[in-house]
Amino acid sequence: MSDRARNDETKQFKQEYTDADFLDAVRECTVASTTNVADEIGCNRKTALRRLKQLEADDELVSEDVGVRAKVWAVADE
Repeated sequence: MSDRARNDETKQFKQEYTDADFLDAVRECTVASTTNVADEIGCNRKTALRRLKQLEADDELVSEDVGVRAKVWAVADE
């Protein structure tokens, strides 16, 4: 059983990291790869990738493929 809190209405786990945490991490990383952002925040790579992709879908971030399975992230309009 997880120690994470759940939303009382939806019963889904509450997000441990905010969108602002991810945006700030992208800004702080010299090279904002998914792994570097995950390390900066302290979450696992899969969590970071899912959240970064969502921020990209919301037009908050842009990405560039830099390898077969690698992306670099940047804050949109910066």
